[in-house]
Amino acid sequence: MKKTIVTLLIAVLLIPLFVPQQAEASQKDSQIIMDAYNWVCEDVWNNYFCDMYHYIESGTGSLGQKLNAKKCIKNGKKVVKKVAYYDAQMKKLSNTKKNKKAKEIWKKLKKEIIMLDKQLQEKTPKANDESYIFNTDKFQTYMYKLLDYVY
Repeated sequence: MKKTIVTLLIAVLLIPLFVPQQAEASQKDSQIIMDAYNWVCEDVWNNYFCDMYHYIESGTGSLGQKLNAKKCIKNGKKVVKKVAYYDAQMKKLSNTKKNKKAKEIWKKLKKEIIMLDKQLQEKTPKANDESYIFNTDKFQTYMYKLLDYVY
């Protein structure tokens, strides 16, 4: 009986020492994923792929603005160079089941970013070009799936 009480007392005293570390790690992991998502959503999607998609479809940027495709692609190349930084950050995630899934999604998303950028770099599309296939479906799917792993 005394041994059981001592064991419980030790457990009660030690648990608070580990729980904050786990919560802190979880918060840090969420921040890493959120930072990567924000970069992908804002810089890669909004300011690059979405604009180029709309340019190909309608001859304007995503908000109907005049778009210089060559300049957009040039800026996009700079943006995509940051994929290495975010890849390194994602590799720092703790090895939880949730984070393993987030890393899998990130790998797929990174592959799509590189593939779509390469396509634009190799052949600049023309405005209203129905023959230019710029399929961002997988990219968008992975981008939004990544957000599922933030919290």
